Amino acid sequence: MEPAKRKILVVDNHPLILKYISDLLEKNGYQVETAEDGLVALDLLKVFLPDCILVDLIMPNIDGAALCKIIRNDPRFEKTPLFILSAVAVEDTCHLESLGADLCIAKGPLPEMGNHILQAISGVGTRKSAGGEKTVIGLENLHPRQITKELLGANKHLEAILEHISDGILEVSRDGRVIFANSAAAECFASPKVDLLGSDFLSWFHEENRAVAARFLEMTGGEILRGVLRQGDRYLSIKAVPMGTDGGVRVILLNDVTDYEQTRQALEESNNELKMLARSDPLTKIANRRWFDERLRKEWRRMQRERSELSLLLCDIDNLKEFNDRHGHMVGDECLKAVARSIAAQTKRPADFAARYGGDEFAVILPNTSNKGAEHIAGQLRGKLLELKLTGGAQALRAPVSMSIGICSARPSSEKYTAETLLSVADDAMYEAKRQGKDQVVSRSLDDERGD
Repeated sequence: MEPAKRKILVVDNHPLILKYISDLLEKNGYQVETAEDGLVALDLLKVFLPDCILVDLIMPNIDGAALCKIIRNDPRFEKTPLFILSAVAVEDTCHLESLGADLCIAKGPLPEMGNHILQAISGVGTRKSAGGEKTVIGLENLHPRQITKELLGANKHLEAILEHISDGILEVSRDGRVIFANSAAAECFASPKVDLLGSDFLSWFHEENRAVAARFLEMTGGEILRGVLRQGDRYLSIKAVPMGTDGGVRVILLNDVTDYEQTRQALEESNNELKMLARSDPLTKIANRRWFDERLRKEWRRMQRERSELSLLLCDIDNLKEFNDRHGHMVGDECLKAVARSIAAQTKRPADFAARYGGDEFAVILPNTSNKGAEHIAGQLRGKLLELKLTGGAQALRAPVSMSIGICSARPSSEKYTAETLLSVADDAMYEAKRQGKDQVVSRSLDDERGD
């Protein structure tokens, strides 16, 4: 049985060099897999376990330096010999230790470079670090190029700026994979940069946020998208900028705005509470007169648009002054609160609205409710008052509480009447109920269709 061929992975974006090295290694009895960039290499390494890896230093998408760090961070390849191929070995210092590489092979004339590759690979398994001491071989075949030095210097300067900028920066490929990440971006996701590189951008978001995050990868044209997503107890501000004319690559800018969002939400909650306090009656905790006036006008306009009926109940507690004189004002206040709770409990539909109109009077707005329906609800309100149990001092008090209720209904489909007309007629009906002996309902209806 023939011995298994040793497996080599070659990563280089230059097709001619990739073919030359592949043919050379296969002729020398090696099994070779090739990848034209870092993303393809990472996909290959999911199923292919090489005995040695050759990586070009400068490539599109994920470059060789980043790819080396990702490979070394994978426990499967912790001891796999890793060689760098570099055409800028003279102009640039290869920091092999920081990259986790064992050797740098200069990309010079093909025959000399091929011999250096075979020499390096032949030592795999015979030394702890193939190639002996970490060094660069093949420099004698290269000559420094001033333009390359300048480009490398500019590139390093840009990398330093991106690395120390406070914004998180990700570059995401057309298929949604991260091909660049600075340290600030890694901090946003509480993960090392090597874990971000090559990963699916959407995988870093909680499942419930992925549909929203996907919008940042679906931009068309030159649009710029912004948004804030919640990640657990943190908030991330995201800005996506398309790069290039086809919009295939996106740059994603990230900022942790947790403090800002928490402050904004606290202020919003405080404002909502203040708004509710301004609209609520401090004793009964239901809507006050100001909110009632706003709501009545709003519902009148809505029923006018929908050509539907609107009913209004005005309720006055009978003999509250005598009640206070008999039981004290504290029990009187408890009576008002109990009546408010009872009325609110009977206004069950979302659009129904109960308010303290003033003193011992309450109001109920009933949209989409006929005069007959309003009479039914008024009867329920009167019946529930008989069940009230109030507390007076240390003793439970079953107090006789009743209300006089005035009803007015209208179909506000013309300009003949107004919300104020509805209120005025309901008020007259309530006082008519009192004149008739209290504890009863007087119902009226505006004929809004007359003269149409």
